[in-house]
Amino acid sequence: MMLSLIKTPVSRSPFLSNTFSRSFQTTPAHLRHQFVQASTASTYNLIVLHGLLGSSNNFRTIVSNPAIKSKVNSYLLDLRNHGSSEHKPTMEIREMADDVVHFIREKGLKNLIIMGHSLGGKVLMSLASDFPELYPYVRSMIIMDIAPVNYYKDPNRKYNNITDTFTMLKNLNAIEFNNKAYNDLRKEVFKLCPSKEIGELIWTNILHDNKQNKHKWRINFPVIVQYYNKIIEYIPNSEKCYTGCIKIMRGGKSDYILDEHLPSFTRIFKSLNLNSDVITIKDSGHWIHFEKPYDVIKEVSGIIDKSKTENK
Repeated sequence: MMLSLIKTPVSRSPFLSNTFSRSFQTTPAHLRHQFVQASTASTYNLIVLHGLLGSSNNFRTIVSNPAIKSKVNSYLLDLRNHGSSEHKPTMEIREMADDVVHFIREKGLKNLIIMGHSLGGKVLMSLASDFPELYPYVRSMIIMDIAPVNYYKDPNRKYNNITDTFTMLKNLNAIEFNNKAYNDLRKEVFKLCPSKEIGELIWTNILHDNKQNKHKWRINFPVIVQYYNKIIEYIPNSEKCYTGCIKIMRGGKSDYILDEHLPSFTRIFKSLNLNSDVITIKDSGHWIHFEKPYDVIKEVSGIIDKSKTENK
């Protein structure tokens, strides 16, 4: 597997012209990424957008599987204020979509499949609604376990879950790192998390600063906390939307996309077929790529094949 955080091959395309209008006048964030080159030459490219508090590492195992690696070049992005990407003082969903469009134009990418999980899925919805002209350069979009609803006002999902998450984020952000031993810090982080799995995810965002000889957050935690409510509340514009292939992938045990949520997708994506375009990963919760990786790989591989066939 070939990984790169700095330089990847560039195939020039109309994205480098002014084909796409920017939704914000602010300077887009510079997004770092990992690049996994296709094992056989391919002109198709997969972009992956991780979830809240995640990073480009989250899907590395998925895209490195031969069923995907043999078909596409993969770009695993760190979203703004996450991973190794630039820290910015704001974090609107539409700004994050703007960052991704800037990345696509900068790399000159085409023949794209874009996949986004949770927060990444919300960013993908903004790409679809704010940049409908992405089609046909983007052949397919895969939205993973997130719905175009305001979860605070959604009667189908327990409000306390979101409130508890926000409380956890605020408590984690308040942790004092100075003069704290590794084991003590780890215990404190895990104590604030609802499960060991969440604790492990959070722990990936802590690094050791050798110059200051202390641990610190890799992510821009204060801004993430500040914008958490806006992320939860975000609903994409339904007036004009991307007309390419849209696939919805959800966990069978997850409450992020319940059956009651499905009509909200058709209000945004007019061509979406709820019978054929919604994929349910059985016996999986929200973290479908961790809980059922081989099921996800199989479905994504099939979507890639379909995207190639329809483009002929």
